[in-house]
Amino acid sequence: HFRPSPGEAAAFRSAHNLGNRPFLLAVGSLTLDKRYEFLLDALAAFGSAAPPLVICGDGSLRSHLESRAHELRVEVRFLGFVSPGELPGAYSAATCFVHACAIETFGLSVLEAMSCGRPILAVRGGAVPEVLDATGLLAPGHDPQAYARLLQQLLTDQGLRTSLGLAARSRAIERFSLAHMQQSYSEAVESA
Repeated sequence: HFRPSPGEAAAFRSAHNLGNRPFLLAVGSLTLDKRYEFLLDALAAFGSAAPPLVICGDGSLRSHLESRAHELRVEVRFLGFVSPGELPGAYSAATCFVHACAIETFGLSVLEAMSCGRPILAVRGGAVPEVLDATGLLAPGHDPQAYARLLQQLLTDQGLRTSLGLAARSRAIERFSLAHMQQSYSEAVESA
């Protein structure tokens, strides 16, 4: 289900009036643990040059985050809940995927973005570094300025974005595909 799809990317951009502009994508509930304020602070460092942040997800912090984005003059599109069928288009359309949760126990949205071949910038923490395993960029979880510097590098280097996206997709298929998981479970049961 999650794979690069130019057709679904174009449909997502059209449905949400995104045009051809670069944009960042975040997917997840609007809760404290997802640390959207950290992302907003990092984007504020770009000033008016910041690409828009598109967030697929909803939650109790939405009105607070809308106010904070307005206060920081950061362009954010809050799409609310996006159906699972539309998510591959969202990932495929994004210039890169951004993630700031430092306590993630796995990072399903990170894996979905990897499967769609997106370059990823996340914070070091939780299980995300293990899931990415050098196929994305990792910033310190306490330093929005360092995150902004890595994001700037990612946004200005098309070759880096391409190579990270390809590496992420390969890792997702090799390590997290259903076939790989079935084989691992089968081996574990047989050894027990």
